[in-house]
Amino acid sequence: MRFLLLLSVCLAFLAVPSFAQTSGKPAAPAVSSTYGKVFTPKGDLRFLIIFAGFDSPEGKQNASDWPAEPMTAIQSGFDPPRGGNQNAFFFSQNSQFPNNQDPNNTSVSRYFYEMSGGKFRVTADILSNPATGQPERINVDPTGLNSFAEANQRVMEKVKELYNGKIDWSKYDRRTNKPNYKYDNSASAPDQVPDYVVMVYRLSTHWQKDGKMVWPGNIPYGGNAYSIFNGTGQELSIKGTDGKDYQFFPKNGTNAGFTYMTPADTGPSHWKVLFIHELAHELFDSPHSFNTNSVVGNRFQVGNGHGMMKLGELSFSCNAWEAWYLGWVNLLPGHDISPATPPIKPVVLRDFLSYQQALRVAIPHTNPVQYLWIENRQGVSIFDKRNHYGIDGLSDTIPNVPKGLFMYIEDMAPTRHSHYLQNPGSFVQRANRIQMLHAAGNHDYTVQSFMRDPRWWNNWIADLSLKQTPNPLSGGNDLGIVPHDNPEWAADGSKILKPSDGNLSYNTNWNQRGQLEGFQVNKKNGRWTYGHVGAYDPKVPGSTSVAFNQVGQGVGLSYNPVVVPLQTYQQYDPNLTLTPLYLNGISVVIKAIRPDAGGKNAGQEYELEIKYNDTHIRKNQRFTGNVVQRPVPGAPNGYDVNVAQGVTLQINKSGTPNRHRPLPGTQELVNPTTYTCEGKTIFHQETNSTVVLDQGSTFILKPQAKAVLESGAVFLVKGKSQLQLQKGSQFQLKGKSLVAFEETNVSLTGPTLALGNGSRIEVRKGTKLKLTQTLLATGTADIVVLAGGTLEVPTAQVSNVRITVQRGGVLQVPAKAQVQFKGSSTVTVEAGGFLCVAKTAKLVLVEKRNTFKVHKGGIMGAGPGKSAAAAGCATSVKSMVKTGAGSMQQL
Repeated sequence: MRFLLLLSVCLAFLAVPSFAQTSGKPAAPAVSSTYGKVFTPKGDLRFLIIFAGFDSPEGKQNASDWPAEPMTAIQSGFDPPRGGNQNAFFFSQNSQFPNNQDPNNTSVSRYFYEMSGGKFRVTADILSNPATGQPERINVDPTGLNSFAEANQRVMEKVKELYNGKIDWSKYDRRTNKPNYKYDNSASAPDQVPDYVVMVYRLSTHWQKDGKMVWPGNIPYGGNAYSIFNGTGQELSIKGTDGKDYQFFPKNGTNAGFTYMTPADTGPSHWKVLFIHELAHELFDSPHSFNTNSVVGNRFQVGNGHGMMKLGELSFSCNAWEAWYLGWVNLLPGHDISPATPPIKPVVLRDFLSYQQALRVAIPHTNPVQYLWIENRQGVSIFDKRNHYGIDGLSDTIPNVPKGLFMYIEDMAPTRHSHYLQNPGSFVQRANRIQMLHAAGNHDYTVQSFMRDPRWWNNWIADLSLKQTPNPLSGGNDLGIVPHDNPEWAADGSKILKPSDGNLSYNTNWNQRGQLEGFQVNKKNGRWTYGHVGAYDPKVPGSTSVAFNQVGQGVGLSYNPVVVPLQTYQQYDPNLTLTPLYLNGISVVIKAIRPDAGGKNAGQEYELEIKYNDTHIRKNQRFTGNVVQRPVPGAPNGYDVNVAQGVTLQINKSGTPNRHRPLPGTQELVNPTTYTCEGKTIFHQETNSTVVLDQGSTFILKPQAKAVLESGAVFLVKGKSQLQLQKGSQFQLKGKSLVAFEETNVSLTGPTLALGNGSRIEVRKGTKLKLTQTLLATGTADIVVLAGGTLEVPTAQVSNVRITVQRGGVLQVPAKAQVQFKGSSTVTVEAGGFLCVAKTAKLVLVEKRNTFKVHKGGIMGAGPGKSAAAAGCATSVKSMVKTGAGSMQQL
């Protein structure tokens, strides 16, 4: 799709050099991300831009916005005689800050100034002919060139040939290069290595022959840019007007910069975001986020977002994590929230860029700690607007991104002193470690059709049904790339060859153009919503707001989405699973919205209620995936999850793929759902609440875990689902609560069921329930076997439990079973019910009131068409083996 083709970059990394500390370099006790890798992003820094070209027939081909002749011509956007304006890209003087007296200026210089809160001022000069003072392109013969490193070397050799001793290089050398996170180099001394060089080549991806890229020399096509300025490894120094030799490719590898290969293909806005993207790689080893370049990493949910890695599809701004990591933003007291420092009153959050403030909330059960970040985006800054996708492929306006709260989960680095700073090569591999939450929640999407559409630049797009199924834990959202087994298209994209191939294409490489096969959410029921780029138009059915901007909206167990850790896809696990979704008690709710009261007239401020112990599910909810319930300190009544009165919780299979190969023996790309209650946790249902376990899901109580159903609560196990009660766990049914089994086979062992007076277990159609239990009821409880259901009791002690077999139901006591009944326990087989007690089974009716009754019409047998004799059952009550004071009656 077009949005995936706009940017293609290659990362290259040099070994981190060691060099002696120079005077002016302050010592620091520890590494810090705020120091930066290539330079410290504060203070003043001047870049040098060199425009370069190739003196060859290939190098003189047509390139939009950059004439081949005269040979000295630079890119038109920078060239005033051709209508260009350098100040649209970089300021040249510090006096031009903050905005060069132009409120619409979106230069890189203004970008860094505003993102840093005025802490960082970047200016730039274009390499000029010292005799004329005019910027000029440096042209070289491309013969024999095999890489851009070789091209860079040749260009700088030409610069030395032309201008040795004629240019004041000291303007570009004000720091000791490459602090590598070890010190603040904004206060360091010059080192006779230019601080940052940007090499820009006159090239175009349109230079093709026979359908293949043809670039000068033997240089292969390798993307649009890469985040270093390197040579062949041979040192090169150029003398300055001060008589000093300035090293452009020193042996210690402290040269710094950026190489841009295809500026002639793209407009000014792409120039800027590409530069910022590449600089982020070099500045703090930034990984690819938000599916940039189609990089997936080890995630199975990816989607759009905002930040230095992205193309400005939601906002041209950096995100709060980046600003914090680089030292531009410090979290205010009360804005860095953890279980140890929970807020005691609502928190007020104002516009992110106006006030340089954001919230982060530590997510429990994560190591390293993951955070929920919250930004208030009021669109006040010119950078807090979309920089791309203002119009679609038919030149129609795409609606704006709404104002409000942006929330996202971050799993990049929990501190500014992370161990990754000692091993930056591993940090840059942490792709897609930031994922946006969507105010409209997560869903399972239904594809109605695929089509090529000129409105999306003639790419294939999915037309989705208008109504989606909420899936708060495991679904996709309107910003995402929703995993889906797409049709197989012809190589030229002209037609669909077959509906699907049963697999998902998937590539986890952290830097290559990968793929998670799926679709963007841009069209619903024939109407364009442009959801993938954050657009919102309330007049368009299916259009949704990514921003949280209504009182009462929130995230947490009662909401969609739920705050859980980002999952890692374990593609080398034979079971192809995602890491668990650890539930917690975090909730963030908008309590009030009002005009900004901070004095900057920056839109609206939000008052938020933030809790760590909000374990109540107050609205109907659905859980899917690999869900794990862990202890929540301070949870009300000790309930780590509480299903509130009248609420229904569905636990079933996700409708969104979560594996790239089918389950063995099936065509399904979805792993079954598992809900696990870990030890010392309590799953609680209030009166008249309902839990429905369905579609092959499993509910597990680990040792020392407990599930408690209050009177009137219902727990339904159906559709081949499983209830697993491990030794030492307890499933407690209080008065008039119900556990029902339908269309499934379940085996329960051990003393794990605790039945209250009036509680009930139902064995319904299509079910076989096997109880090897100590069934102890306080008062009297009931087990009812309905038509089509089978209850098997191999070995059990039954106390105060009445078992009733209704018409069409079956009670089986297998061979060599020993079942003891005491208290108020009875067994009743009604007319049409079936009873199969093996001849070698032993029934112990301890007390006189323990009765075993087969009413008239009750059938001795294992079910319809399964006679007692054929099944090895006793043919009459009298032939059953019984001991104790109770009675056996065949009425």
